[in-house]
Amino acid sequence: MRHPPLTEKFVLAGGFRTRYLEGGMGTASVLLLHDGGFGGAAETTWGHVAPALVEAGYHVLVPDMLGFGATDKAYFFDRSPVAFRIKHIADFCAAISVSRAHFVGNSLGGTLIMRALAIDPLPWPFSSASSISGTGGPWRVPEAMASLAEFDGSLESMAKLVAMLADPGQNGFDHDSYVRQRLAQSLVPGHYAALAAARLQTPWEEGRQSAPADVYPQSIAGCKVPLLLVEATEDPTCQPDWSAKIQQVVPAAVVEKISGRHSPNVDRPNEISGMLVRWFEQVQRNRVLGAR
Repeated sequence: MRHPPLTEKFVLAGGFRTRYLEGGMGTASVLLLHDGGFGGAAETTWGHVAPALVEAGYHVLVPDMLGFGATDKAYFFDRSPVAFRIKHIADFCAAISVSRAHFVGNSLGGTLIMRALAIDPLPWPFSSASSISGTGGPWRVPEAMASLAEFDGSLESMAKLVAMLADPGQNGFDHDSYVRQRLAQSLVPGHYAALAAARLQTPWEEGRQSAPADVYPQSIAGCKVPLLLVEATEDPTCQPDWSAKIQQVVPAAVVEKISGRHSPNVDRPNEISGMLVRWFEQVQRNRVLGAR
């Protein structure tokens, strides 16, 4: 079955030229946030999931975040990389008049969602929140995260990165084509610098503890937004059962464990699309029942 296309658009969000894909005429909106690895962008994270959600009857929005894709290549050195990206997505929602949406993120996109849930008042117009392999920060495997940062612009280097995100042998997954697609996104001018900037540190600040203690995930205790946590059981970058640790703080959170690596949305898009549609329908049913 041929999926319906999404349209490429641009908008000024918080002063930044922001590219996004949009499709579908459904009354319920879904906003998809991509991963934060080299070559991450709207298509490379959600290329097959987004059209499937449009086909399922949803209004789908997929922005390139700051530093990625065809959005402005900006980085702030005086604030956290999570904070300025949360604000950018809030500005994006305001710019295109998103009043309510199901937010879904993979990896960095999921972490942004988890951290946005800790802000009072909520910075985004949540109908629900879904994080796929986005822990919010803790419970990551340091060695694997370091490997994700070891990218030299070559096809071989990108293939190593992709092997952590998706299973090259997964049925229906065109591994070679995806590696080339992601490599092309990684070579967009300014992208590498925007991501590498996060590792820069002045010599006199090395080892200095200046930031306040991080109380996450306790900071999302009492979360009222319907929350879905998707944990891939072969993910090399996250510690096993990270979702259970969040569920201890937010007991109402729903946990789904599936086979796959860090980005099952890439090599298992049908499974992820079906899971998300069922989740959105469950959220809507619960909202209707709660309104009675």
